Amino acid sequence: MMMKILSTVGLFIVCFGFIISFQSCSKNSENEPIFQADFTFAPTGAEVGVSVKFTNTTLSTLKNTYSWNFGDGTTSSKENPDHVYKKVGNYLIVFTVTNPNGDFTISSKELMVSYSNDIDGRVGLRKYLENLNRNILICAHRAYHINSPENSLAAINDAIKENIAMVEIDIRQTKDGELVLLHDKSLNRTTNGSGNVNELTFQKVIQYNLLHQNKLTSQLIPSLKEVLELAKGKIYIDLDVKIENFLKVYKLIRFYGMVNQVMFTVDDIATAKSLIANDEQTILMPIVRNQSDFDRYTMANLNLSVLHYTSGSLYADLIDQAHSKKLSVFKLVYVNSSTTPDSDSYKQILKLIDMKVNIVQTDFPVKVKAYLEAKNLN
Repeated sequence: MMMKILSTVGLFIVCFGFIISFQSCSKNSENEPIFQADFTFAPTGAEVGVSVKFTNTTLSTLKNTYSWNFGDGTTSSKENPDHVYKKVGNYLIVFTVTNPNGDFTISSKELMVSYSNDIDGRVGLRKYLENLNRNILICAHRAYHINSPENSLAAINDAIKENIAMVEIDIRQTKDGELVLLHDKSLNRTTNGSGNVNELTFQKVIQYNLLHQNKLTSQLIPSLKEVLELAKGKIYIDLDVKIENFLKVYKLIRFYGMVNQVMFTVDDIATAKSLIANDEQTILMPIVRNQSDFDRYTMANLNLSVLHYTSGSLYADLIDQAHSKKLSVFKLVYVNSSTTPDSDSYKQILKLIDMKVNIVQTDFPVKVKAYLEAKNLN
């Protein structure tokens, strides 16, 4: 739909949320060419409660007047105002410049205001990893799913209640673009539904219930939005992104102010570089299978804090190389295995302690946590 508004001083068109301004064709009385309103704002990544500086960049030497509409019901007549947003959201900034003759021009830009990345009462993940010393951080694989379905809100909430430091969750996308938690590409194993999640709309997906130990529960497949609302400031997150568009996931993380609380597992250098080019504060966890992987990632200026080691790369020299670069080492233990901490007498954990691994991801986070606490390692 297009709406046209015409007056004696100008014409502007509103189309799909963008405003394009047109001025009268004549020159003003001071023989200055008709000008085009323009402006910038900083920071471009605005946050709730943080001042945004708006700067007039209109090319004009006249004594113009200015009108700003910040999109949240407030306005200003200053040339270069500051403004603080109180709520998250997308705001359309409309800037009007009027010259002494009454000719005006309008420019508009969209500004996304996110939650602050400063986590109230909780240190950011990067700093937390720096201060681990000999302690071992525990990550609950697909959240704490002993009593609740994997990748469910209940499982995440259970992890929070048990004071588990981190949960690992899997991200997929529905047919209509909603980011959701699901490990498999299909609903068949974990719900009473069927079909591939990327071929179903979100409304269709949430018609089905999650299973736990093959029994139907009241839990639904959660959206990533719901998870971030639950987890913000309460628990760290390891994101296993199952789609190609990592930046779409990042944007939602950024909107919720959780860049400091979340890390992205990455398995190729191109994805890692793309995320860091977008925001150098993004926390990445590359999968390292051998010395070549280690060299490739650590030489790529990725602002790394942690590396995901596999069984093939878990040997003393490569661990020492990581620690010499002040990088934490992450390793799976008791994951998707018939071996449990009890049946194994915690031998695998003892090995990881001896090898100075810093983070363990497991299907038994509460048991492993209690064991490490008894050794003053958590």
